[in-house]
Amino acid sequence: MTVVTVLCLVYMTLLLCALIGAYFAGADDGRLKIRSRSEKLRFLKSFKKGKFALIYLAAFPLYYLGIRHSGESVIESLMDAMKNCVEVVVLKYNYGDVKALAEVNSLYKAVVFTCYALVTLNAFTFVFTVLREKIYNARRAFSVTKLAKKSYVVVGDSAANRAIIRSMGKKKNAIMLVDSVNESVRDFAFVEKIAVAGLKGKPVGSALKRLFGGFTNKRVSVIVNLGDDSRNLTECDSIASLIADCGLGRLATSENGGVDAYVFGEPENESTFLYYEKTTGGCVHYVNKYKLIAMDFCGKHPLTEFMTDKQLDTATGLITPETEINVVMLGFGKTGRKLFLTMAENNRFMTRGENGIAVPKTVNYFVYDKSETNNDKTLNHGLLRYDRVYVDMLSRKAEYLPVPEPIARRSFFCLDVGDNDFYVSLKSNLDNGGDNAYNYVIVSCGTDLQNLDLAEKLTEKLSEWGKRGNTKIFVKIRSGSLTGKVVDKNYARRGGYYTFGSESETVYSLSRITSEENERMAKDRHFCYTYENAADGKTEEEVRRAANEKWYVGWQQVQRESNVYACLAIRMKLQLLGFDLSRDPDAPDASREFMKKYADGDEIKYTGREVMGKKIVDYGDCNFVHGSVRDNFARQEHERWNAYMISSGYVPATIEEIRTLEKSEMLARRKHANITTFEGLIDYRKIMSEKNGMSEADNDVIKYDYQIMDDLPWLLGRGGYKIVKKSDRK
Repeated sequence: MTVVTVLCLVYMTLLLCALIGAYFAGADDGRLKIRSRSEKLRFLKSFKKGKFALIYLAAFPLYYLGIRHSGESVIESLMDAMKNCVEVVVLKYNYGDVKALAEVNSLYKAVVFTCYALVTLNAFTFVFTVLREKIYNARRAFSVTKLAKKSYVVVGDSAANRAIIRSMGKKKNAIMLVDSVNESVRDFAFVEKIAVAGLKGKPVGSALKRLFGGFTNKRVSVIVNLGDDSRNLTECDSIASLIADCGLGRLATSENGGVDAYVFGEPENESTFLYYEKTTGGCVHYVNKYKLIAMDFCGKHPLTEFMTDKQLDTATGLITPETEINVVMLGFGKTGRKLFLTMAENNRFMTRGENGIAVPKTVNYFVYDKSETNNDKTLNHGLLRYDRVYVDMLSRKAEYLPVPEPIARRSFFCLDVGDNDFYVSLKSNLDNGGDNAYNYVIVSCGTDLQNLDLAEKLTEKLSEWGKRGNTKIFVKIRSGSLTGKVVDKNYARRGGYYTFGSESETVYSLSRITSEENERMAKDRHFCYTYENAADGKTEEEVRRAANEKWYVGWQQVQRESNVYACLAIRMKLQLLGFDLSRDPDAPDASREFMKKYADGDEIKYTGREVMGKKIVDYGDCNFVHGSVRDNFARQEHERWNAYMISSGYVPATIEEIRTLEKSEMLARRKHANITTFEGLIDYRKIMSEKNGMSEADNDVIKYDYQIMDDLPWLLGRGGYKIVKKSDRK
């Protein structure tokens, strides 16, 4: 009897130790690893399914010994022990059957009660886990809504929104608002250490008011991504109403109070969301995931990224005249269209012209899709408007300042990648320029695996055609795990192509949504220039509010984004002179070397004043040096601005309109006085001087094309970047 009792005790002890060990660590591919918070939670909740059922194997011999001691036969003892084991599952212990033996054997009694304790622990572990979740959630909700000075609210439960939560790092002052709180959401919130709350059939604005109370002493950032633009817009309106009702517009620039919202929407519905950006004074922001993907691509892979001395003259920042830059786009869905527009707007180049003056260098775009690519609402409203009026403007040249050519050279092919003529057509376009061709091929025409398969086939074709050296392939892979664990690790490295479009990194990331790098730099630059021109006596907060009001209320979307895209072009411009940008603290800073090369023969003059650490440039009478690197870059910047405005659907104003209309009236007609050639800007300032009686220097706009590069080391330094030599980067 004693031996059996001791064996039961040893068995239960070993079982308990094994379960405790299994809670903290588990096997993965044959190796022992520490369990994550989510794995520990799943382990505890598995007790609901009888994880600790092996404890009942100890109960059986204990019951048998107690019943047998009472004088029952062997058969009767076995049957009663079996019955008691079944009943103990529902916490019916039947202690009376073992009481007699327990009273005369203290060791047996201790082991029986140990067994009862473990059976009870098994039964209540799941309940305790659920209760612990609820208590933790209540505590986190109180902390996020009442104690934290900066909180985040993510509206809706989806894989995308969970990725946003994970991107916040370890310390998250966040709460997820969902239609109904289920076990899956509660488990996720517990694992990620956030709070979760139900909307209870109320709009988000009401839920925010209920949860947070007031917003004057806390900053709340709300991310709305419900997967349905109608619902997103409805919740956007409810948040806008909250901002208006609570008078939170005045806190738009405050870091210590107020509400700002980031609302996802499809590009075809952009205008409906932008309405709220303006009416809330910048408290509501529209998030276009395709724009984020396109900007990320252009920032990481500008067309200059792989250029050599064959294509690029780094002494002047000009593309060699014989180079033909070809961009082939396979697939023209929402990603493809936005990527095409962003590249066409931003990748603007100059080459050597007559008399040493830089002239535009056209990029060739070859677009393939199985559908008619020109039949698109956004293109028709934007870029293609210029095509429709261009010939008419040329026939009436005397009525306009010099008219710029249409942006890019575009060829559209309604041709599926499976068509017999596809490879013939593709090779012909990659051959454009012969030995001087420089090619990008962008694959975004199907699912991740379809894109990967096509990239593999294209890699073989490039080898077959002898074009691996001058052609780079970029393949869209949405899945971040597939990109990192499979494609980049195995396929891309061997095939020599590059991936882009990982949504967990480029879209569903808090930093990308709330502080996209180029927009942050553009707003910082705008604030500095506002400060530079502010009246004496204005405080920094007053200037910041004025700059924010002008950015969101005074300016239209096209004016804001033209500044954002100017920052997006910085890396490409640096590479034109053989430099790059970096945040590597160990990389040698080449800012002085860059500025010396940039201003060689065309010195930058300063007024002697500084604002926010930026030296103020003195542009004097605005008679600029021609043929210098600064001049080349200013001309390029104006070409980039022209391209952005044209792709947004703006066309040149007539000379008569420039003379008679205010700027706001022209913008309302989607016309602009500065959509002209670089030389046309000189004619513009003469017209404006006659119109308003001010000097030509006061009416000059060419200096704005110089500003971003003249101030570049300061601007990049504000964002934690430094200028490095391209050859020194890691």
